Amino acid sequence: RIHARLTIEDPQTGRMTAVLTASAPDILTAAGELAHQISPRSIAYTTRDTQALHEYIAALESPDPAQMSQHAAAATAADPNFGPAYSLLADARIQQRDRDGALAALDQVLARGAAIPAPDRLRLELQAATLRNDFAGRERALGEMAKANPADADSWRALAEAAYARHDYPAAVEAYRKVLQLRPDDVEMLNSFGYAQANNGDMDGALASLRRYQALRPTDANALDSEGDIYLMYGRLNEAENLYLQADKLDRKRLEGGDLFKAAMTRLMAGDAGGAAALDGQYADVRTALHDPFVPIHRAEFTWLSGDRKSATDQLRSITPAALASRAALDLAIWSMLEGDRSGAAQWSFKAGANATQTIAIDVVMARFMSQPSASAAEWSARADQLFRNVSQPEIKDLTLAYGLLFDRHFAEAAETLRRLYSGPSTDPGLPVLLAWSLVETGHAQDAAPLLRFYPIPSPNGITPFMPIYYPRVLELRKKLGEK
Repeated sequence: RIHARLTIEDPQTGRMTAVLTASAPDILTAAGELAHQISPRSIAYTTRDTQALHEYIAALESPDPAQMSQHAAAATAADPNFGPAYSLLADARIQQRDRDGALAALDQVLARGAAIPAPDRLRLELQAATLRNDFAGRERALGEMAKANPADADSWRALAEAAYARHDYPAAVEAYRKVLQLRPDDVEMLNSFGYAQANNGDMDGALASLRRYQALRPTDANALDSEGDIYLMYGRLNEAENLYLQADKLDRKRLEGGDLFKAAMTRLMAGDAGGAAALDGQYADVRTALHDPFVPIHRAEFTWLSGDRKSATDQLRSITPAALASRAALDLAIWSMLEGDRSGAAQWSFKAGANATQTIAIDVVMARFMSQPSASAAEWSARADQLFRNVSQPEIKDLTLAYGLLFDRHFAEAAETLRRLYSGPSTDPGLPVLLAWSLVETGHAQDAAPLLRFYPIPSPNGITPFMPIYYPRVLELRKKLGEK
């Protein structure tokens, strides 16, 4: 017989609170008896087959994906209804770059239907939907998991994050509220809840959540930074800038000067280019002290956003180090497109690819794509299909196609592509602006208005290559809508 003893301790005091014992003919029965002593509501473990368990543990402990796959397959053979073994088998095959094999394992077990216990079945459905990039299926599984176990904060959190990513802010608010009912002092969730409330139109509620966060963690500069973001979203630019500067003063190391950049962008949105340049100069000084080699490129990018395009272009053209030249060429390619110089953009995009790092490789591909000769919308779509025929991330293809369509003034087709992107999970701050641009150009200003309701929040990491496409365009579109 197996004899087991379980000691339970209070993690805060270290004191022993209970000693439980069990005796049984096998380890699964012994473990089940211990679980029942902890909670009478505990359910039986997923398998009753000790050989399946043995193989499953061997798979868990194996550092080699091939051995992991072999043991997990043996576990499923020993017990065809052992859901966790199929999940582990799929993980092993993913590590072996066998996505089709992973999906085959998951489809095999899901075909067994009600023979698989509901909690396992939902987790397997979630795993399969994630592998297929089936965002609706993934969110459906998360919702069922949360309903099945309403005390599971992690399920509610995952559901909230999924809803937020696809811009369903009412659903995100409700799911975050469920998390906070279970974890009222979780500052990370208070922070996320605040953003969801703000995007849902509840500025006061958002600020209340973030002030609770600040009360719980008075030395955490992130609370101040987040409050600044909410004020910025709602156009309260002076308050936003002040909070960014407070956050930087409290803890500059956290974002390595990022709050100074956000303050500079806020001042620029307010129309004070000189004051914005001074604040950005402080940010550049911080980055220089941190030995950031890209400071000269950043200064040129900020000059471009400030409206002095000739000076910005001259600054980038003078950059010679190979490590920086690719990023400079990438910027110049995008700026050329913005100025209507398609052939110049093509030349700069090929120069960008010469020494491109992995960090900007996909950006270079996108720049090359959109600088191709003008064509019909159907031809642009065919080009995207050809370029991304072996890429399993459709959102990259769609965003690249959207840029090509927008710059060739195929606004109706661009709107269709951007709507598809916007309805799926995306955190790209420029996406609402791009969609609004296409809608305004096609005469759907009313549909564009909600997308332009808020000012975009700058990234604390500085200016991205594609940021000039949506900023300052967002300000121009807001003005145009105001006139309408």
